Amino acid sequence: MWLSPLDVFCHWATYYPTRVAVQVNGANVTYSELASRALAVAARIGEQTTSKTNRPRCAVVSNLKLDFLVAAYGAMFARCSLIVVNPKLSEPELAQLLTENDAKHLVCDASALALAQGAAKLATGLRPPIALSTAASTTVIEHDYLLRWKLDSSHGQLDDEWGLVFSSG
Repeated sequence: MWLSPLDVFCHWATYYPTRVAVQVNGANVTYSELASRALAVAARIGEQTTSKTNRPRCAVVSNLKLDFLVAAYGAMFARCSLIVVNPKLSEPELAQLLTENDAKHLVCDASALALAQGAAKLATGLRPPIALSTAASTTVIEHDYLLRWKLDSSHGQLDDEWGLVFSSG
């Protein structure tokens, strides 16, 4: 069995929280910081979710690498199916994509908020967009238990030095 990208991320965030996950504009963001921000997004998605049995679809539209990672991992933590959206789409194109793919959630960065709000008015069945400027605050969330649970529930193995994924058979 292969581990998902979320399983690998949880491993690194749990066992190497102070390691750099991503560099943005010369600033280092650790796995712990990235996990905390992603869990804040997951909590916001959870507030909007009405069904706990189905995996809702969550679209992510972002022009920024860090915000994209925060939104994508947040959607995965919320147990959503991820839809990656090109931020260069027009409002009608985005609305059509969201409707055709039955997206229930839309997470965006501040630069794509106007696009997301306009598309949300045109799309069917979409909840209000979640803007990362409000969802991904710098508040530290206790995520160790969730990350360990996610990692321990998998059946794969990781190479701690390289982060490679192996099949456990």
